[in-house]
Amino acid sequence: CPWMWSSEGNSPTFLNIPGWVRNPYFVNSLALALIALAGGAELKLEVLQAELRSISVGNALHVVIGAPAMALVFYLARPMIPFTQQLTSSALLGVAMLWGVIAIS
Repeated sequence: CPWMWSSEGNSPTFLNIPGWVRNPYFVNSLALALIALAGGAELKLEVLQAELRSISVGNALHVVIGAPAMALVFYLARPMIPFTQQLTSSALLGVAMLWGVIAIS
């Protein structure tokens, strides 16, 4: 029935579904935020304190090994990345370091 579907063809018009509901980005972001909130509510301070050493070691390894390793991967992959062709060596190093930090976050 032509009267049932909107001109966009993605939702029935008789349901009057608002645009923000049809936008999957908004709904997915909201769902992810609620999942993170529920996960954070389940954390207990005693458990975190008991695992503080292993958490600290894991974070330190990410920072000390992971970031430089990912920066090195970016630097070595520069022939395959078009925008790095015109960068100076200091700019390339800066972008590689930024890539390393973003990669471990």
